[in-house]
Order: sequence, then C-alpha cells, then structure tokens
Amino acid sequence: WQAPCRPRFAFDTYRASSLLRFGRWVLLGGIVAMLGEWILVAAITHTAGTAALGRYSLAASIALTPASMVGSLIGGVAFAAHARVGSDTLQAARVFRASLVAMVVPVIPVCVIVVALAPTIVSRVLAERWQGLAPVIQLLAIAGILGLMFDASTSLLAGVGRPRASTLLSVVYTCVVALLGWPLAVRFGIEGAAGARVVAESGLAVAAILLVRSAIGRSVQGLGSPLLCVIGSAATGAVVALATLSLSPSPLWLAAAGLVGLAAVAVTLVGLDRLLGSGILRDASFVLSVRR
Repeated sequence: WQAPCRPRFAFDTYRASSLLRFGRWVLLGGIVAMLGEWILVAAITHTAGTAALGRYSLAASIALTPASMVGSLIGGVAFAAHARVGSDTLQAARVFRASLVAMVVPVIPVCVIVVALAPTIVSRVLAERWQGLAPVIQLLAIAGILGLMFDASTSLLAGVGRPRASTLLSVVYTCVVALLGWPLAVRFGIEGAAGARVVAESGLAVAAILLVRSAIGRSVQGLGSPLLCVIGSAATGAVVALATLSLSPSPLWLAAAGLVGLAAVAVTLVGLDRLLGSGILRDASFVLSVRR
C-alpha cells in the first residue's frame, strides 16, 4: 500500500552477471568455512565417537551463541554501511572501527563472565553426563571473541567490493583447522578440537587485519582505548560475578551472579568511557544510525 507496484519478471543479463560475479565468492567462502566445521566434526566423531560430538556441540551452543548472534546482526549493518561509503577509505575505516567496537562491547563481557562461571555452570546446572565440559566451554568462548574480527572484516571486504579477500579468510581458517584439528582431537579429545578452533581463529584474526589494511590502504586508528575499556569492564564483571557466586553455589544464585556481573560491566564501561574518552557510546550511536 505504501509502495504500490505490480511485480513482474525481467531478464536483465547485466545485473544478473554482476550478482553472480559477486555472489560466487560469497557462496564459495561460506562453503569453505563450513568445510572447516565439517573437519572438526569428522575429527571428533572419528577419534572420540558421537557422544563426544554431542558434548562438543553443547559446549559450542553455550559458548558461541553470543558472538554468533551479535556478529551476524552488526555484520549485516556494517555491510550496508560499507556499501554506501564505497571507495572512501576514511569513512570505511570509521565504519569498520565502529562496527568492531559495537561487536566487542556486548560479546567480550558476556564471554569473559561465561569463562569465569563455566565450572559452576557445568557442575550445578548440567546433568552428570556433561561433567568436565568447563575447559571446552572456556576455549570456545575465547574462540568466539577472536571470531569477531572475521565478522567485521568480511563486512568491510564485501562492502568495498573485495569478496575474494573475504573468501581467502575462510580458506585460512579451514587450512588451520585441517592441519591442527585432527591431530589435536586424536591426542586431547574435544579439548583439542576446541584448542584447534582457538588457534584457527587467532590466525584468522591476523589475516583479517592484514587484508583490511590492504583494502582501505590505512591502519584503523583508535581501537586501543575502546578495547581497553571493554576488557577492563569485562574483568571487573567477572570478579563481581565470582564474588557474588561465592555466597551460594545454587543455580538460582548462579543466574543472579551473572546478572550482577553484567550490571558491574555496564557501570564500569560507562565510567571508563567517560574517563578515557574512548568514544564507545559515539560508535554505538553511529551503528544505530546506520541501522535506521
């Protein structure tokens, strides 16, 4: 009703070929990235069995959900923003900085608190058959934090018209997983598979930084202060959550400890942002303005 039109088929070979040229790299990157996940699944299943795969999947669902949700949400916004700025490298650097900061602000504190509370979560909330998952949850939470660099970088690379470079990042990840996933899973089980993912995400972050610099012709300035604020507030929240949990290890008190820890994160983050002038709130408002 607001935009009246009558849809019809149109054969536009120019636009179709342009979409295919761009989309084939996006599709290929997705396939290669999934190949890395399949290698880990195959390594765990072959070396430790399907029960171990179930344990790994549960740990991944606990540890990686915050990063995957925020990464996909902000990544879509950042892609649209990068597509708008086009070849303006100064604006591209600003969008990349703002999107990365918007990702790490919620994810790092939540993941750090999960790392701190993981032993209690496993011992008090999960059933007996899931005991011993705390190290795997902690490793995968670290991998989720490192993976934010991939989400921010792929949005930039695709948005400025370099989807091949985005595909290259997926290749780097899969190659590292292929080299380390199987031997580490054989020797250490699902802990080794989680460690392989951490190493793969670390290599991916380094490759992403190099490709971003080559794409926009400059290094992204001003990330140190926001990251310091986020890490400091995350550490404060974890300490407060553990102190609250020490009063009682019950599941109800565990949930309260998590909420109190997040509240401490918010208060500390606002204080550090004002003290250091890191511009976290400015970046958040910038991302929200792009969303609208």
